[in-house]
Amino acid sequence: MNGLRDIHEPLPPGWWPPAPGWWVVALVLAVALAWGLRRAWRQRRRTAPYRAARRRFAVLERRRTAGEIGPREFADASSALLKGLLLEVEQRADAVRASGDAWLALLRERCRDATFTGAPGRLLGDDRFRRTLHGDAAELATLMRRTLDRLGPPPPEPPQA
Repeated sequence: MNGLRDIHEPLPPGWWPPAPGWWVVALVLAVALAWGLRRAWRQRRRTAPYRAARRRFAVLERRRTAGEIGPREFADASSALLKGLLLEVEQRADAVRASGDAWLALLRERCRDATFTGAPGRLLGDDRFRRTLHGDAAELATLMRRTLDRLGPPPPEPPQA
């Protein structure tokens, strides 16, 4: 018979190499993943000082509840913690010399919390220098936890025209 073979079906296409469209999809996914990882890394780096402040405050609060430090030392350390965040991390020049009511107004403005002018917040101002404290350290601890949970990198400045 002239060496001809019978008609047969071709082999089905294999999974490799993928079609050109799949290469495009893979490239888009790789770029999106790289962009997402970079953004997450930058966000994590920006929020690291705030997470560190929460950890330092947790230690401070444990020392207060254990009786290792008194209410005055707790208020001093809490105020110093907030001032350090505003000065070193957020580069707020207005926090350098702020004290007393000006310090409380700055905290109220930055944290958007009117409680800083109330009894627990006033412990961060001049009230901690009085002979007797007129506030509760437990209420101050609650205010500090709420503030540190809210605090984070400030929103970006709107572009100026």
